[in-house]
Amino acid sequence: MIAQTIQIPGKVRKIGSTIAVHPNAGLKSIAVDAMNPYFTSVDGVLFNKDKTILIRAPQLSLGSYAIPNTVTSIGEYAFAYCSELTDLYIPKSVTSIGGAAFYQCNKLAFVFYTGTIDQWNEISIGTSNEKLTDAVLQYHIHSYLDHASQEPTCTEIGWKAYQTCETCDYTSYEEIAATGHSWADA
Repeated sequence: MIAQTIQIPGKVRKIGSTIAVHPNAGLKSIAVDAMNPYFTSVDGVLFNKDKTILIRAPQLSLGSYAIPNTVTSIGEYAFAYCSELTDLYIPKSVTSIGGAAFYQCNKLAFVFYTGTIDQWNEISIGTSNEKLTDAVLQYHIHSYLDHASQEPTCTEIGWKAYQTCETCDYTSYEEIAATGHSWADA
């Protein structure tokens, strides 16, 4: 079993598509040094620096996930073995989905796509993505607003970065509990 969090240093320039792809890896988060000019992470999900390529999502703690509107490509094995992924929101900005991007996502039941059926049919979808293509696909025309994350304090809740739709009640808001006080022994 690998560490639950992978830390990507500032000097890393290239990452293989199979980073932490193993059914028993237990990956919960990927963190990237803020000085890295090539990669970034948002809520533990790994992206290229300009967030146009979703490279890897953690295997655990994903039930519902909304891909950011900046993403145009979902990389190979990006969600592989995300066994808790049930609902996925894909923006119409996505034009390609790599091979095995949703391999063994056995609970993936619903895919919500913000574009039209014609736009969906134009997406290049790689092989071994049956869990994606077998899910119930719903076409919606949403207008998403992105909201920044807020770290919790010892007394106030925080939240992960999330999206809301201007035309319906959809939100991907997820609270983070207040951290509480940590008292040192005197």
